[in-house]
Amino acid sequence: MEIGRRGARRLVLTTALLGTVLSGGLVWSSSHATFGGTTTSTGNTFASGEVAVSTAGVSGALFSASQLAPGPPRAACLDVVYTGDVAADVRLLVRYRDVLGVPDDGLAPFVEVTVEETVQGAGTACAARTPAGPALFAGASFDDLVAHHGAFATGLGSWRPSGSAPETRHYRVTYRIADDNAGQDLSLGVDFLWEARSA
Repeated sequence: MEIGRRGARRLVLTTALLGTVLSGGLVWSSSHATFGGTTTSTGNTFASGEVAVSTAGVSGALFSASQLAPGPPRAACLDVVYTGDVAADVRLLVRYRDVLGVPDDGLAPFVEVTVEETVQGAGTACAARTPAGPALFAGASFDDLVAHHGAFATGLGSWRPSGSAPETRHYRVTYRIADDNAGQDLSLGVDFLWEARSA
């Protein structure tokens, strides 16, 4: 079908107008996609809390005994202070000391040990302190103590300081050498470790 010059002009004009309308629609859509807004919370800071535990009243080893023999029980006391600023779970762990990679535990089966928390702390003679409740560990050897309470998951005690202020717990460790000839000329080295983990 043949289109005259006037029809051709109309077709071109119509196509141009249609292109302009479509182009305008695209421009509008693109401009609309860039509209936006923001709000900002500035000055944010983060600081970690601290778990901190230390001993008081004892400098160095709790025990340093030699030439031990069967006889009456002996005891030593110390205070443990929590000064962290977050709530924590504090437990007592007992582990053998190593000598050249070998546990120093020969005497362990022959030493009966009791671990207690006491009501009184420094200022009261160790033997005169009143137990704060049932013993944390009693009536068994260091072998049993280390075997069952050498890791945090099985550590002794249920002390949970809040972290709002320093807190102190008082401990007494009592030991007795068994009347057994097999326990002669042996040694034992242990570490008492109070570990705190954020609750």
